[in-house]
Amino acid sequence: MVFSAKGSHANYPFAGSHVHDEALIDLADQGQIWDPVQPAYYYKYDPDEKTFTAADPGKTPTKWLYFNGQWGDKQYPDSDPRQKTVPYFGLKKFTDGPNGPQFKHLVRKGLMPDERPKDSLMMTAVRWYMSMYGCCLKGYNPWVVMISILLGLAVSIGLIVFAVRKLKPYARSWIERRRGWFVVRKERISRLEQEDVQLGLLGREGTDEEGRYRYPE
Repeated sequence: MVFSAKGSHANYPFAGSHVHDEALIDLADQGQIWDPVQPAYYYKYDPDEKTFTAADPGKTPTKWLYFNGQWGDKQYPDSDPRQKTVPYFGLKKFTDGPNGPQFKHLVRKGLMPDERPKDSLMMTAVRWYMSMYGCCLKGYNPWVVMISILLGLAVSIGLIVFAVRKLKPYARSWIERRRGWFVVRKERISRLEQEDVQLGLLGREGTDEEGRYRYPE
């Protein structure tokens, strides 16, 4: 079951707000239930020949799958009252329709394309911002939010550096004490091992009844 977005061809696995094209929000809700199985057309795609074969050749057309243009309306001009520009990002709300299935990387291991394009730093920041927009950032200027975050990170890094410098002498002293304790312990263990070796070489005749070494008179 998928949920169609309002005013969009997008489908999502659950209802609610979803980020679309980095800076747009789709609203998907529970509307009229529609079962697409009965009226659906089924095809098999050959990636080597780039051809579609219909499951029911006599009733299912295939020519429409080879259309190389855009599916849907052309992008509305800025003069059109329906067209809107996303503030601060410059993205248009109504753009050209998508292209056909043959351009969608149909041969893949999962639902998403195997080789997804790498996001730039700006796109990552925008995606994070939009994911927080609905619950926490709505109504705030995005540049104010970004600058506040950068200032917060700078202050946090400064506090960490200050704390490290202040605690460094104490940490060094603690490390030296622990190192000295390990050295003393290692020397003690080594001395005990040497005594055990000496006692083993002397045998029982060189020790008293309690196992201690007995010097010859």
